[in-house]
Amino acid sequence: MTVVAAKQEIMQTYSASELYEILYPAPAKSATPQAMPRRAAHKAPTLRPSASSVELDEKWTDLQWLTNQLHSMELRIESEARRPEQPSKLPLATPKRGTEAPPDEHPVVSAKAARQQAYMERLTARHYGKRERRRATAARLQRHALVEHDATQTAIHKLGYAAAMFKPGSFSGTYERALNSEVMTPTMLDDFLRRNFDVKLTPAELGCVVRFMDVNGDGCVDATEFLREFWKFGMVEHRRAKEARLREKQRAERRDAALRATALARFASPRPVTVAETYTVEDLAQAEDSLANAAADFDNDSVYAHNIRQLFDGPPMTAAELADTIRRVWHVCLTSSQIAAIMATYDVDQNGVVDGTEFYHFFTALGRRERARRLRVANLDKARRRHRADVFQRRVQATYGSVRHAKIEWPETVKVKSIIRAKTAPAASQ
Repeated sequence: MTVVAAKQEIMQTYSASELYEILYPAPAKSATPQAMPRRAAHKAPTLRPSASSVELDEKWTDLQWLTNQLHSMELRIESEARRPEQPSKLPLATPKRGTEAPPDEHPVVSAKAARQQAYMERLTARHYGKRERRRATAARLQRHALVEHDATQTAIHKLGYAAAMFKPGSFSGTYERALNSEVMTPTMLDDFLRRNFDVKLTPAELGCVVRFMDVNGDGCVDATEFLREFWKFGMVEHRRAKEARLREKQRAERRDAALRATALARFASPRPVTVAETYTVEDLAQAEDSLANAAADFDNDSVYAHNIRQLFDGPPMTAAELADTIRRVWHVCLTSSQIAAIMATYDVDQNGVVDGTEFYHFFTALGRRERARRLRVANLDKARRRHRADVFQRRVQATYGSVRHAKIEWPETVKVKSIIRAKTAPAASQ
């Protein structure tokens, strides 16, 4: 009988209430209550029957739901049967002295035999305890050695990144069904990671993960152990990413502080200004270009601009004062020849000083001229890009918009009489 036929027979034989009692039996009640001393009565907890968390409702009439429940029971029973039986660590219970027992159940044992039996039980318990501790130590050392492998490191990084980016409320039914099976083979684990977390492991990484999470050494991974290690990897990856962001933030703060200190040391400290005796037309053009770029980026309507205007509304400024003000306010460093060109151009009286108000008007005029030039360049670039787009569109339409006639090379046309003549010629010659 197949499994499907057995399931159908079970569901046809039993009702929903009977299946409920089979899947979730009620706890057995003790017929004879045990006596308890009065002194320990107030300390002992009250025993309550453990009620089932599953209630008998409308879903028990659903055939698909009952099939899933029976399938989960089969997987659970199969996983329990697949696990090897562990020897008991506790010694066998010895009968207390003075208790009367029937001769068939408890044979009479001498005192020496009882001492030997107790000694053997203690020795067995100690041996099993040492073996379990030795096995746990070997498993811990093996896991520690596996962590040093490159494949394990890359697999842990992939799983940790998936766990850190995973949202618990977004898993689907596939995720739940995969975790209902308590034991996953390497193939099931690989398919589960690929489908639910988009994690693709290489064969070496998959082997390291299975060996790392395999507790009992049967080549399979327990779902509970996998989830525990999976969330551990996610916590480690989240902490690592947080520390990396913190280090990057501290590095950026140190870099900004160094740049700020360099700028303050360059522009805030007074510097001796020297004026060259001669200059060229190129020096004047370079100085005007530097001032024009600074003026184009300067906002004349801000409060900062009003405060700067008050600096230039004072008394006339010498070459050193003008160069120092330009350097501190607009961060424009002029050479000695460029300063000489500016003084020679805007010093009308040739007395070695420049009127600040007139220089500020000249500065704003340079800004307007530079902004107009940038606008013209942007418009020309926009028109050039539009022209290239139109040319490309016309080329695409000419290439793919019209129907192209296929070039066909037909074979040579042969007349029927020539074919008959070619076939009859060899026969006539024979």
